[in-house]
Amino acid sequence: MNRKEYMKIYNKKYTRTVKGLVKKIYAHQIRNTKHREHELPKYTEQELHDWFIKENSKSYIYENWINSGYDKELIPSIDRLINTETYSLDNIQLVTWKRNKELADEGIRNGSIQNSTLLNNGLREVVQIDLFGNIVNEFISFSEATRATGIDHRGISDVCRNIRKTFHGFIWVYKDKLKDLALSNNYLELLRKKRNNAKPIMIELCFNDGTSTILSTKKCAELLNISTHNVRKIAKGEASKKSPKLPNNITKLTIKEV
Repeated sequence: MNRKEYMKIYNKKYTRTVKGLVKKIYAHQIRNTKHREHELPKYTEQELHDWFIKENSKSYIYENWINSGYDKELIPSIDRLINTETYSLDNIQLVTWKRNKELADEGIRNGSIQNSTLLNNGLREVVQIDLFGNIVNEFISFSEATRATGIDHRGISDVCRNIRKTFHGFIWVYKDKLKDLALSNNYLELLRKKRNNAKPIMIELCFNDGTSTILSTKKCAELLNISTHNVRKIAKGEASKKSPKLPNNITKLTIKEV
């Protein structure tokens, strides 16, 4: 077993201990409040740990989670009693992940959670926009966007936080920031002009019988049943071990300029 495999197993075991679980929850709260530009929790990690021990002694949520074989829906979670206020020891309760989600859904339905862009424990809704300025899709979180598109959530987050301009050929923006200058008409117009003036990328498929054919990136992706992103990576010679393999009758892909 190499060090990487060992650390993966160690971290998994550690986050299942009370100390490791509380540390993970606290880090999650800090990260989300910063993303929402809200006030940070009014307690330290140690104070949250002590509170967790006390509250768990009443409900045994942690023990029930262990006995369930670490069922995701039963993992201990912390819910705010008043969603418009920050995390404090008198504004939180210990519940399961499933119950926390149910409470969030109820709050959205009855209007007690006023800001519809803050869902799933404070995660912000994300909008996917193409380079022509058209809204492609909306997602309740980075995680949902990744599950639906296969695009790494870290890159999506970077665009939302203005670290990158685009990622995987799309603009990503928090729904509550959609009207901001970063996505103003002027910015989108520049992207449209750049896209309209760009030469299309064509891909040459070379077969093992010596023949070849030239297709658009999209048509090539459809033929091979892979994403256009992976088509471009393979054609550029940037394929990784995780990249899909080409069919046996195709020797290589190359980019052809038109």
